[in-house]
Amino acid sequence: MLSIGIILIVKANLGMSVLTSLAYVFSQRFQSITFGQWTYLTQLIVVIVTVFIMKKLKMRYIFSFGVAVIFGEAIDLSNFLLRNMTLTTFPQEVAVYVLGSLICAKGIIFFAKSELPVLPFDNVVKELSISKQIKLGNVKLGFDCIMFILSLVFSFTFFRELRGIYWGTLVSALLMGPMIRLIMPVRDKYIKDVGLESVKFHAMLEMDLLKKLNQKKV
Repeated sequence: MLSIGIILIVKANLGMSVLTSLAYVFSQRFQSITFGQWTYLTQLIVVIVTVFIMKKLKMRYIFSFGVAVIFGEAIDLSNFLLRNMTLTTFPQEVAVYVLGSLICAKGIIFFAKSELPVLPFDNVVKELSISKQIKLGNVKLGFDCIMFILSLVFSFTFFRELRGIYWGTLVSALLMGPMIRLIMPVRDKYIKDVGLESVKFHAMLEMDLLKKLNQKKV
């Protein structure tokens, strides 16, 4: 779902989603690696940052990187399937951009409300939201703004101009959090939490490998 939303935003050509804007900038600079591959490489960095912030290395974080690899390959596949999609007017571009953004927001909510491993980007948002007791949408807004700034910096560093970062990227950074807050109550009203994990699987995902390693040293 997220991969389709992201490629629709790419096709709209109004600015990348902040979820993948940094990966897109790197894919334009180092083209031997695909857009999808740069997506999971940048998310690997987020996994490392999450470990430092939370001071934990949960199995969930490792599984989330596995999800990121599948997600990156899905982006490349979606890009291939929609390769012939062309938009000829500005209203078409706006409509496809809005559709892609809504699909991304819905996908983020689904993952966040489930107990399954999520993408590292969403995982750090969820972990900070729970540990710091801050609303999910607010944490998402702050994280997206950081990603937007990094994309801006690297775009100018590599190209001395904007690549894939336009007004749509800023709109995505500012409005994705509010869109999640808007959709969340509607989703909660009609759909119960997914709850796909077994108790044992959940316990395994929450296992802190750093803690286990320290216990062995003692």
